[in-house]
Amino acid sequence: MVRFDTPVPWFGFALAMARILQEHGPRLLRVKGLMNVAGDTLPRVVQCVQNVAYPVVRLPRWPEGGPFDDQRGRLVFITHDLDDAAAQAIRDSLMNLPGDAAAIRIAAASPQLPTRCWLNERIAPSTPGMPQLDGWLIQPRRLRHRTATL
Repeated sequence: MVRFDTPVPWFGFALAMARILQEHGPRLLRVKGLMNVAGDTLPRVVQCVQNVAYPVVRLPRWPEGGPFDDQRGRLVFITHDLDDAAAQAIRDSLMNLPGDAAAIRIAAASPQLPTRCWLNERIAPSTPGMPQLDGWLIQPRRLRHRTATL
């Protein structure tokens, strides 16, 4: 498990995770986490399988009670054949995240990053009662009946 004592810069975190997935993907069976992102009051759930990052889900609030009372970000890695040196390299890269501005510049030159869905984040306004993913806002479609006039 990797814990983050302070909120993370989102784009710096996404770039670091992209590099981790590219380098160690076949040995990462699962990566799951709840992240505290700088400048955002809502936690983000991140999930990866091998070298694939899935769209982030933003929770409406931090879980109450238990280990998440401190609102610290956490990542859990389930691995296969990952040696100690590689595990330490992953921890080191997550503890030394680039700032958002630097990460955006670096990512612009790398269009095939596994976390591209995180880097292309568009946060739509929240609609009460609707699930929300970073990048997409799921809204019910309202059809309007139009009467054709001839």
